[in-house]
Amino acid sequence: MPTSRPLTDLYDRILRERQGRVWTIHRIVEAEKLQQKIDKFNKKSLLQHSLDSGQEQGVTADEELRADVFQLNSELEGFGPGAKYKSSNVFGVDVEREIESFGDLALGGVRCLLLVMEGYWSIAKGLSADSTKEGDAQLLYKIIARNATRHQNERSCHDDTTAYSYWKKRWNADVARSDDKVWIRTKYDDLSENYKYEFVSRKELTDAKIEEDERIKDQWHNTRKRLIGLLMTHKDKLKHVKNVLCFGLGALDWRRPRSFVQHLAAATIRDTLNSLQQRGPNEGLQIIAQDPAYCSNCTSVLKSELSIEAVTSLKGFKEVTRNSFIITVAPSAPVCQIITDLTLDDGGPAAMLCDRFGDDYLAQERTREGALDALDTSDEPTKNMVEYKKRCVIEGFEDRDELPGMSYDEYKKYPTVQALRKELELTNKEIILDDKRETKTIDKDKIQKDNNWCDMSRREATWNFPESALYVRVD
Repeated sequence: MPTSRPLTDLYDRILRERQGRVWTIHRIVEAEKLQQKIDKFNKKSLLQHSLDSGQEQGVTADEELRADVFQLNSELEGFGPGAKYKSSNVFGVDVEREIESFGDLALGGVRCLLLVMEGYWSIAKGLSADSTKEGDAQLLYKIIARNATRHQNERSCHDDTTAYSYWKKRWNADVARSDDKVWIRTKYDDLSENYKYEFVSRKELTDAKIEEDERIKDQWHNTRKRLIGLLMTHKDKLKHVKNVLCFGLGALDWRRPRSFVQHLAAATIRDTLNSLQQRGPNEGLQIIAQDPAYCSNCTSVLKSELSIEAVTSLKGFKEVTRNSFIITVAPSAPVCQIITDLTLDDGGPAAMLCDRFGDDYLAQERTREGALDALDTSDEPTKNMVEYKKRCVIEGFEDRDELPGMSYDEYKKYPTVQALRKELELTNKEIILDDKRETKTIDKDKIQKDNNWCDMSRREATWNFPESALYVRVD
């Protein structure tokens, strides 16, 4: 049976005998071997789908694809959904598991694999109160089979016209405010999400669109200015940084800039530190961006536009040292947990630009009423993260804006429109915020709150670092 205080048991009984950490470089190396197989399988599946759907034209292209698929199949040796693989648990025991499939295969869809790295809370919940059942403990990482992501299917980082160079200029404040063109969404179809984005002359925009575009432009300018200012403030603490490592910043999307802006911030950190450290043209800091979501086009764009090495392997984790500058924003993997474990003996990395985290590393084993931020997230605070935090100067880096009448905390806790619709027993044809209709059961304050929530929701799409902070280690 599971223990009643899983996190306490993990720290006091299990990790005390294992150097106080879950993650070690050995476990990362073993997980990377699986990731390499996963990359091959996904490449093979997508190539096979291209062949089956006739996406590639020409006999030569088909022959090359078939040769690639054949080669990958021979290298994989049956590795795929239902196949056996070995993973490790917190006791260091290697356990054989079968690759599980999640969800039904979508019509005409592609099955891809994903390496899931578990957080402390998930690992703790899998512990047995009986310490002899080590073979049944939660695995540190596992492989699941699922439908290919939208990015894998559509390559949403690529189109005939893209805005990457434009976004880069805008981030660096190189775009003029006069007769320049603006990249905006020009076609709306909320049901199919078949949006159209294109460059439009500023002269063709409405006053409202110009105002919104200027707000976003100023937001980017202020974010970049704030970032450089923080690096200058802490330049003495950052003088020994040797590399910049990004985790989980996401695949690029030619329509929406968030992921690219986060990579732009990484490039700004590198360039600023290169200048502060007076590095020569051939001695610049390396940036590695790690995310399994990258495709070959993402890799190419990041290399050509920002000189960033993008990888789908676990190379970033293997390069982490006390002299690393870490960047991660709302990752789906326990990135900060892994980083602080890997650098435990050195007091943590030089700096981390990441989501803020609290001090209560046992919060998630308490009842819901007593928990502090006890959400089942992938990167909840651990004891090693909290100890690292104590060694750091912490600077806020949130780029969100708040509206009068609703704070960010209120916005995050406010019921969704769907929940409000159910609460007020409205039909789907009614508009929740139309105060011209009959509102006998709705008070004016509630209507204003609903309006504020919708305004904040629209703005949230333009935030790139909504909950971020900079942690700089003080030696």
